[in-house]
This record gives sequence, structure tokens and C-alpha cells, in this order.
Amino acid sequence: MFFTQTAASFIAHQIILSGTVALNSHESLTDQPDGMPWGCDASPGTHTPILRTDGKESQYGPFPCFTEYSTMADLLDAANVSWKYYVDPETGKDADFSGEVWNGYDAIAKVRCKTWKVPIEGPNDCRGFGSDWTHMSFPNTNVFKDLSGGTLASVSWLMPSLEDSDHPASGCSGGPRWVSSVLNAVGQSKYWDSTAVILLWDDWGGWYDPVPPPQTNYTSLGFRVGTVAISPWARPNTVVHTQYDFGSILKFIEQNFGLGSLHTTDETATSISDMFNFSQKPTKFVPEEPLPPKATCTGHANAQQIIEHDGGVPE
Repeated sequence: MFFTQTAASFIAHQIILSGTVALNSHESLTDQPDGMPWGCDASPGTHTPILRTDGKESQYGPFPCFTEYSTMADLLDAANVSWKYYVDPETGKDADFSGEVWNGYDAIAKVRCKTWKVPIEGPNDCRGFGSDWTHMSFPNTNVFKDLSGGTLASVSWLMPSLEDSDHPASGCSGGPRWVSSVLNAVGQSKYWDSTAVILLWDDWGGWYDPVPPPQTNYTSLGFRVGTVAISPWARPNTVVHTQYDFGSILKFIEQNFGLGSLHTTDETATSISDMFNFSQKPTKFVPEEPLPPKATCTGHANAQQIIEHDGGVPE
């Protein structure tokens, strides 16, 4: 699984919704905004860096509230397929750093804004909240209520809080403990037999990779990231060697629900469908044993603690 762009978290959280960050035929977003939050409510004067086809980069790209590309929300809405995006809020009692930076839809004007002025040059140009903003579920722990209550959407994105990610702030066990708790909740719910959880990291973590990324255009591809499929239909004891990028996940969702295509990297990528065997006997769920209440860090941090975990896409 190659990261679709040669950039980091902000770009990844756009790509997993849209398959692209191209603003036009010769410019693409290439890094995180220079102000927070990373979205339509960023501070006035916030810019998002761009990369041009001539290889030149500008730090003074657009305000991080975009209308240039469609997202999976457009396809899901058109097909009347339910969806939800679980993330912590930016402000209030349950606020977390993750709510400021990992809510990819906060940077999509059609989701975040009821109305907007073009071009969007600041937060005052985004007025109110769009109808799709109701699909945002704050805090991210609402996923447990939806699983137990039988109200899980057909497609969901789930973003961890900072302390539950694989950043150093999560200590030695925050990320694995969070993943285990979510998978146990899925596996012990009525949804297990019809669910695929895709566990994905939003960038490569900074360590070298011995496999050079294929260069398909002036922005792609980036280094590989870990990807795990957890499902009763996932091929057991298998490492798949197919070349994927983030568009592969979007293509699988599109195929599964008959959504059509965004005509971005979802169109050119290979679907992750070969991670699954829908003719096999479904695998019985075995709960993950609970981790100790608090792990103690000793020695060197492992790669999983450095690489960012930003949730999966349960369907």
C-alpha cells in the first residue's frame, strides 16, 4: 500500500475521502496548512502549500476550504448509502488535537459550509454548516454506542484521539489498545458477518523503505504504509503483494455499494478486493485479550509507535 502522495497527514486525510488533492491540471496541495484547524474554520490568512507540474512549490496556496474536487460523500449521498465520520471535536469538553487536524471533511466546503463565497479566502466566506455536517459524529467514542445500538452506518471513517494514535503522545500502548477495543466492539456486535475493517496509517512515519515508490505523476506515489484487513471474509494468514494506493480503498467501497467513480485515483488504482475471499467459510471472531491498564515504555520505540494510526474504514 503506497501513500498516494509524497506528503503527510493533511493530504492523507483528503485523499482517503476524495482520491485526489489536485486543484487543477497543474497544481496540487502538497502539505498541511500553516494554521489550525486544518479546515474551513482556520484562522484568517491561513495558506495550504501547493506543488506545480514544473516542480516548483509555493507556501502561499489557497485557504484550506476546498471546492475543487468531489468526495465520497457526493457518491454516497447520491446512492442513498448511509455514512458517518467519527472524530473528536475541536472545542468543548471532549475536544482533542485530532479534532483540529484529522477531520478531513472540515476542509470540504460542500460538507462544512451551508453557503460559501468563491474564492474562499477565509473563515467568514464559509457560512453555517452544510447538511452533510450531521454525518460528523463527536466524540469518536460514539462508534461504540452505534455498534451496540445497531445504528452503524454502511460506510464509516474512524479517527483516533491523539492519545489513542501511534504518535509518541500515545505512549507504548495507546494505539494498539484503541484498535483492539474497536475491533472487539465490531466482532462482538451484529455487524461482524457483514463488515470489513481497513486499518490504515496516514503516512509512512519517517523511516526509510527499501522499495522505491513508483512515480506515476508529479505528486505520486509516496512511501508504503501498513494496511490490515480485518473481516470474516479477509483471506486468512495472507500477505497480499498487489500494488495499492489509497484510491484502492475508495474503489473497493465504490464497487461494494455500486457508487460509480470519483474519476480520481480510485479509477486508476487496483481495488483491495483481492484481500478478501467471499466464497470462503467466514472466519469466527476471536476477541483480542485486553492490554494491561498502562504499559511502561522501555528501550527503543518500535515503528508502530512512530507511524500514525488514523483509523479504519468499516463498511
